[in-house]
Amino acid sequence: MYLGRAGIIQHSKAYPAFTCSIGEYYQGRKTVDPDGTLDHHAVFTLARPVRVLDIGDTDWVTSAGGNAAICSGERSQARKWAREIHLRYPTIEGIAYSSSVNPAGRAVALWERAATSLPPAPALSAPLRSMMNAVERAAAQIGYGVIL
Repeated sequence: MYLGRAGIIQHSKAYPAFTCSIGEYYQGRKTVDPDGTLDHHAVFTLARPVRVLDIGDTDWVTSAGGNAAICSGERSQARKWAREIHLRYPTIEGIAYSSSVNPAGRAVALWERAATSLPPAPALSAPLRSMMNAVERAAAQIGYGVIL
């Protein structure tokens, strides 16, 4: 799930949340393959508010002894931090953080504690192939290729 403006595609313009999701998902290849078996864009509305710790826009990470690498460094280190946060803050249901690919983008990782906030089905689930104008624009914005 991505924060900021909703992950909506309107008039073939890719808004920041959509671009951020493309960047995060395809960051290993730097090439978007819209014909992948599971390559869909999904949008959902939470059934209830969730409590997340924002580690991207606050000085919390620094005061806890960390640094910006928690969002952009080695994933194994970020997972260790996430496990510690999960353990020490039992009422927090996830974390909000800066995207490692698009620092202006916001990403959220929800934990099992937030399971009851998820709807039974997404509000929208569409194959990327059905939104190629937006896919191409989002990929161009972050310097990724697209398999046509």
